[in-house]
Amino acid sequence: VFDADVPDKLFVAYDGKYFTALDVKSGGESWKKPLKLDGSFVDMFPAGKGFVVVQEEQISKVDVTTGQKLWRREPSIKK
Repeated sequence: VFDADVPDKLFVAYDGKYFTALDVKSGGESWKKPLKLDGSFVDMFPAGKGFVVVQEEQISKVDVTTGQKLWRREPSIKK
């Protein structure tokens, strides 16, 4: 996913369990290591200076600069 607020990075999920940022010019990884997800990847959305990553078991917000989780929670729907 490309985020217009962060034009020098491309955000990708791969192997169903990793999330990372790639440098658009060099193709190299922008983070020291990819973020290992705590469940199967479902979707991702830009959110301010981060990304919301949706997994089967939880939803996390990830910092675009470091790749660290800012918060996480289990998905739930209240009736």
